[in-house]
Amino acid sequence: MSALKMWVRAMEGAKKSAAITLPGLIDDLALTHNDRIALNDGTAVLTYYQLAIQMNRYARWAIKHQVAGKTVALLMPNCSDYVAIWLGLTRVGCTVALLNTNLPSSALGHCLRISGAKYLITADYIAVGPIFRTTTKENPDPVVGTELIRGVRALTKKPIVAIGGITLERAAEVIEAGADSVAVISDILRAEDPAQRARQFIRRLEAVKPTVSH
Repeated sequence: MSALKMWVRAMEGAKKSAAITLPGLIDDLALTHNDRIALNDGTAVLTYYQLAIQMNRYARWAIKHQVAGKTVALLMPNCSDYVAIWLGLTRVGCTVALLNTNLPSSALGHCLRISGAKYLITADYIAVGPIFRTTTKENPDPVVGTELIRGVRALTKKPIVAIGGITLERAAEVIEAGADSVAVISDILRAEDPAQRARQFIRRLEAVKPTVSH
């Protein structure tokens, strides 16, 4: 039987009993199917047993860090860990807001606000922008400003990369709002001496970074 068919059969069985939760169902599947493949995201494979282990590891993490029962936003690409995190948080009573990684920054900011999330779990870093008006793209997304950086910083300790319309004069403002780094194109390439402009950016950012508190 394929993994998909086993998932469908398991879900159909769960619907017949209000006492069965999806995390509980994963525990049962780990016992009955053990080393059979549950998830395959193209780079990582999890058996039912491994999925149950990962799920419970994240559940314990949530309890340890007093996240249990809170609303948590999950912003990650499709991967096996995404499912394990969602299941683990759900097991300890979290409401998990599943956010689309393809959303532009303005829409993402809206979703974060209306979700009421107190925490944000994401991948290696978060890109936020355009912070200011930009002419690099023909049809840029709506400007989000530094306020969105502050909102995201309040939810996560992951690195934030600010992008869009950032000039040397406003770089410090972006870092002070909570960004860890900036992505700059126009202000450097349009300078008379791009190399010198890049060095000025480095000095400006190094000067302001020690004052930033995450």
